[in-house]
Amino acid sequence: NLVDTSIFWGLTGSYLGNYGAPDGFCFDVLCDDAPLVGLDDDQLYKRVLEFMKDVQVQANRTKGTNIMLTMGSDFQYSQSAYNFENMDLLMSIINDMEQNFTSILFPEYDGIHAFYSTPENYTQ
Repeated sequence: NLVDTSIFWGLTGSYLGNYGAPDGFCFDVLCDDAPLVGLDDDQLYKRVLEFMKDVQVQANRTKGTNIMLTMGSDFQYSQSAYNFENMDLLMSIINDMEQNFTSILFPEYDGIHAFYSTPENYTQ
């Protein structure tokens, strides 16, 4: 619906014009960022904590309690299975450790739940 421009604000203005993944979390084979798959538990936790700090920055720029993170730019899903394998792992860790991340980084929220969505769902 082009009448509702809030989706365009979410994809441009509030995200400083960037709709790619946070720095260090581009999992496309054309990116230089290290994958999460294959890391040991300590390394994985550190990387997910880095990601959650980026989520915290975005939360401070976002109205409401839903935070949309965009995870890809043009031509960054050339091997989508590789991308989704890393994002699935990222979301799994976030959801498994929800209480830890909520108490450390987001005490003002009741909880954190990471999931795939669409801009349309975010703006409803």
